[in-house]
Amino acid sequence: MSELDTLLDAIADRVAARIAARLPTPTVAAPPNNDAWLTPREAAELLKCSWQRLETLRREGGGPPFVREGRRVRYARKDLEDYQNSRPKRRNTSGGAA
Repeated sequence: MSELDTLLDAIADRVAARIAARLPTPTVAAPPNNDAWLTPREAAELLKCSWQRLETLRREGGGPPFVREGRRVRYARKDLEDYQNSRPKRRNTSGGAA
């Protein structure tokens, strides 16, 4: 390796370090307890709806809060329980046999 190659490597390392120091550090909401965070399918089961319905609510708004971890979506169990408790209760109005 020539002196020029060594010098170029040193310059490249310093430039890379300076660029990395200026970039913001990405922050990801890491779940403190895996039991407290649910996948969309688990959340749908808890809310007694389909995972497709949750996907629609995420896209259109009006659903429970969620967090994206890259491409993954997670729901906090407490947020789902709060959402479920805030929704009006549905009553069975069908005239079933007595």
